[in-house]
Amino acid sequence: MSDILPARENVDEELAKFNAALSEAFFFLLGGSINFINNQQRIPYPFEFAGLFQPIAGGEGGTLTLTNNQEIVGVSGRLRKTGLTGTSTIDLHYERNGADQGTIWSTNKLVIPNTVSDLAFFYVDLLAPSSNSSAGMTLPTVFDVTDFNAGDVLRFDLDGNAVSAQDLMINVWTRPR
Repeated sequence: MSDILPARENVDEELAKFNAALSEAFFFLLGGSINFINNQQRIPYPFEFAGLFQPIAGGEGGTLTLTNNQEIVGVSGRLRKTGLTGTSTIDLHYERNGADQGTIWSTNKLVIPNTVSDLAFFYVDLLAPSSNSSAGMTLPTVFDVTDFNAGDVLRFDLDGNAVSAQDLMINVWTRPR
């Protein structure tokens, strides 16, 4: 059985008023609107590495403990100052039952060399799917795990940083599952 084509459409008062005939068109409009919400709903959680940053021991910019079952649908962010020398390397880990389960990116971590222009940006959208970034960056291409349970913890680890890199903002985009 195939899904109704998702479409962001409002329900017109004429279609739902008292004594209105509930037509097939009305149910397709309603189903398309519901499917649009189900497919496109996204919730951002920002991780902020304000000012100069450096690796510590994981979760330097905070952690996100999930309160319900979620799936990752993308990541995005920006690095204001890419640094003087070296490379900033960022990895996404998850913890379950208090134990680090390791990276969720088996192919490529997020890599931002200091040679990338300041105000470096990036995004990976798993729903479209699509991605884009400032020239010279390496984006994660494979997300080994996208489904997470209530109580799981998401965190970005800094595996390395360019000297004098500043103000990294990363968003993980999730939706309920």
